[in-house]
Amino acid sequence: MLRNLIQQSGVVGLPLTLVSVLVLAYLLARLVAHAFAPDEQRRADHQRFLEPLGGIALSLGLLGSVVGFIRSFSSLDGAWDPEILLGGLSEAYISTVFGITLHVVVLVSSYFLNLNRSTKEDDHEECRRFASLD
Repeated sequence: MLRNLIQQSGVVGLPLTLVSVLVLAYLLARLVAHAFAPDEQRRADHQRFLEPLGGIALSLGLLGSVVGFIRSFSSLDGAWDPEILLGGLSEAYISTVFGITLHVVVLVSSYFLNLNRSTKEDDHEECRRFASLD
């Protein structure tokens, strides 16, 4: 099923799969690092690595939709074949959904990684302000 989905998403299917594997591997590594060795520097690293992958996934999804539409409508050279038209549209929508879904996963993951970090930073800042009132 997954192989079929990758093939149906056209030329961007393989790059989107690669980005998905990178995101999943990074999130698993973050989970292991957080469980065994929580470190403030490691928490900040996701902004340099994870967020660009989300942008790449979104761009590849949109590129796949454009390629699918071009294939779909360029095949209409005077002959109306609904299977060819629907095949291109299917490629466009599958790649778009793939890219947007991966982007949403990255956004949600990044939010939760930032939430933990910003909460600790806010706590430290509040303690500093409270201590300076004396």
